[in-house]
Amino acid sequence: MTDSISYRRATVDDILKICELGQILNAIHHQARPDVYANATEEFARDKPHWLSSLQYPSAEPALTVSRG
Repeated sequence: MTDSISYRRATVDDILKICELGQILNAIHHQARPDVYANATEEFARDKPHWLSSLQYPSAEPALTVSRG
């Protein structure tokens, strides 16, 4: 069976999943520049203000890939 993959704009309802996925970026950036970037955390909600701000601008809205199958 082949999985179906679709894309959609992220919404406020997706914010905690976006925060969770953002931890990968946090870890990479922190490793390179610990003086600038916060490390990854299991307290994903910490980054809500950062990601919520990106939902305010249509040209910068995150998109999600959704796999069904």
